[in-house]
Amino acid sequence: MDKTIDEKFKSKLMEIFQLEENAIVLDVSLSKLGVSSIYYIKMVVGMEDIFNIEFDDECLDYEKFETLSEILEYIKKKISEKQ
Repeated sequence: MDKTIDEKFKSKLMEIFQLEENAIVLDVSLSKLGVSSIYYIKMVVGMEDIFNIEFDDECLDYEKFETLSEILEYIKKKISEKQ
């Protein structure tokens, strides 16, 4: 069975940030999570690989998104545009 988009997203976050699944709260601000530009780019590259998408140039700035949920919604939008 394929993992859902949400499951893949959370799994990659757990890997990048070395967190337990229950530690991932999608509505927490990126700044509260301590997301730096380096971690953000790691996350973008990881998500691009997993979902076979490409983030738009204006979305490469980690201040573009406030929460993980916003990033997840953006990924879902990019996936739906490909179909």
